[in-house]
Amino acid sequence: MNNEIVLCYTETVDSKSNVYKYLEDLDSKGYEVHLFSNTITNHVFPHVILNNLDQIYEIDKEYIFLSDIEELFGLVYRVYHQTFAKFIYFQQNKHDFISIEYINDPIYSYLSKYCDLQEEHLNKPIYTNIDKDSMVFIEYKKFPLTDLYEQANINDMDSYIQKYYWIDDKFYVFEPKPSNDRIIFGANCNITPSITNTEYIFNYSSDLIIKTYEHLQKCKVGADSYELERNGHNIENQIRSLTKYNFTFIIRILEDFECLYDDSLIFQAIYLLSMLAEITKKPTYLEQILKKSITSSLLTVENKYYIYQQIKSFGFYQPLEGINYIDELKTDLYRNIYKAYYDKLSDTLKPIPLKERNKDIVIIFTYQFLENTHPPTHTTLERAYDLQKSMGKKVIIINTRENITTSGICPFYNLLIGNCKLDLSERSEVVFRDETFDFYQPVKPMPDYNEIKYLIELVKKLKPYLILNIGCSSIVADICGNLVPEISIPVVGSSLPMTMSKFSVWGRKVREEEWEDLYKKGYDKDSIIESTFTFDAKPDNISKSRDELNLPKDKFLMLIVGNRLDYDITDEYIKCVKETFDMGTHLVIAGDFDKYEEFCEKYEGLSENSTCLGRVNSINPIYKNCDLYVNSKRVGGGTSLAEAFYNGLPCVTIDFGDIAVATGEDFWVKDYDEMKEVIRKYVTDSNFYNIMREKAIKRADDLTNSAKALKEIISKAEKSKYFF
Repeated sequence: MNNEIVLCYTETVDSKSNVYKYLEDLDSKGYEVHLFSNTITNHVFPHVILNNLDQIYEIDKEYIFLSDIEELFGLVYRVYHQTFAKFIYFQQNKHDFISIEYINDPIYSYLSKYCDLQEEHLNKPIYTNIDKDSMVFIEYKKFPLTDLYEQANINDMDSYIQKYYWIDDKFYVFEPKPSNDRIIFGANCNITPSITNTEYIFNYSSDLIIKTYEHLQKCKVGADSYELERNGHNIENQIRSLTKYNFTFIIRILEDFECLYDDSLIFQAIYLLSMLAEITKKPTYLEQILKKSITSSLLTVENKYYIYQQIKSFGFYQPLEGINYIDELKTDLYRNIYKAYYDKLSDTLKPIPLKERNKDIVIIFTYQFLENTHPPTHTTLERAYDLQKSMGKKVIIINTRENITTSGICPFYNLLIGNCKLDLSERSEVVFRDETFDFYQPVKPMPDYNEIKYLIELVKKLKPYLILNIGCSSIVADICGNLVPEISIPVVGSSLPMTMSKFSVWGRKVREEEWEDLYKKGYDKDSIIESTFTFDAKPDNISKSRDELNLPKDKFLMLIVGNRLDYDITDEYIKCVKETFDMGTHLVIAGDFDKYEEFCEKYEGLSENSTCLGRVNSINPIYKNCDLYVNSKRVGGGTSLAEAFYNGLPCVTIDFGDIAVATGEDFWVKDYDEMKEVIRKYVTDSNFYNIMREKAIKRADDLTNSAKALKEIISKAEKSKYFF
């Protein structure tokens, strides 16, 4: 059976009719056929057909519309042109009576009289058994029925458009489509479709629209965030439970809410767009949030920074790889925010000359500081330790508290709030290994103008040689970077930091083809410092057997480690590893993974061929007992990869994210299909396995030598024309 489903609408049919014989032929070729008779008698309008389709809809199927009723066929061909992959007009003998209901209905009557194939983007062929050059309602290219089996479907997702028909002072939407491209037929271009002037031709869940509208009226600054989240999640769950076209119509209607076109309703708009982004996972809504945040005069700079932090975190937990325009807009918003702070503080930001600065003092700014087990915090402490222990510098650590700040909080769906250890504001020192560092953490959520002024004066007083900005996206560090040189080092190695600093560290080599784009963005070879992103592997003497870890003795153990596995482990990843189980593999999952049982119910054989260890206190015994690190397509995870390599565990990873940067090209695959083949090679080819194991151990030496990497970073900065 193929993946095509035929919906046939006719008036009468019997086993001797031509249309019945044709349907039998389609059935014999593997098409799934659904026959609807008495179409004229039952007054079946086109929108009823969409309701019928909604009841039988299956994902990954293609749908074909077939009818011998010319009037109906012509209307469906037009208003559901993007819904059906193919159209078949099968002419039988003329009906004894005409389907007068279509002509009498004012909406469909209007559509029947006016048609512009090009304007309406009607580009799909009609497969038919007639030889005539035209039909009453549709004049377009036609193909014989036999071509149906050979012609490719014209159903390009990128070509979807949203059509609005202006009829009798109202817009009509028949076919909802996920698209920013709108085409309006018959209306003055100054009229904007909205929920107040549009009728949606479908039996959608109107109560849910009313509920959402009422919920949005509560989206104001100072609203109860818990109440908004609780009610918002309830609405999201109801939307997710809808059938395909009910869901699509609801999303379309929400996109037409007036708050998205009324600048005075900016907080409702931000909340609604963030909800749509969460429900659909489509970046277009984040794009709209960013554009509105940049241009809005009603948002304070604190509101804008709060929104920026939310979107930054959305992209971290739900990677938006390849969405360049989102990155560009995030950069524009960050620069917009920075300029607002800079303009207010510029009188206090006179650079401190090199001859007045103390070469033995370095200030490290970090946007979040928790405990040593927190990877960004550990990275900060590693860099501080290398500077103070190995390079003889006096290091002061300042936690700016900017990561997913609550300063400027405003309605945002599924909002995140960064963890903060408030007791650290009472401490003046922190200890790491055998070194003690001066420490400061503001009492208030940041950025706060008074706190920024205090830190500006602190930098002026200490006159450090330079600033290290660990983690980046720090307005505070970037403002202070006007006083002394600032080197921005991200906590992930796969991307450039978001910073206004002249020095951006990239944890890998810049590819030659990337320079042209970097020059356009204002970077040059003096401002980008190529480096190796390093980690602190944690050796220990703990030894455990597979028995003690409840792992199978006779399996090839594939490992994934992480702190955000509910996001990192996807259906695509599980499908990939599942197809290797017949090779004798077994998946080991180390880290919190609340969705494990859900995935086991969803995928047959996963429970028997996997072990979820949860969060573990000592990870090294797990590395030592596993055979291969099998990475998912994700952003983070670099620390676990360094630890795996340190323990001699090779890896296979798609060329994306921090782990790919850490491994280097030798361990890359282009997609999950290639990953399966490489896993097979690891399982069956011991010589290949041993070669890759040695490469992993050698690579670990570079990944764990952070003192050497940091010295090289500072040395390169000192030689740059931007070091003042």
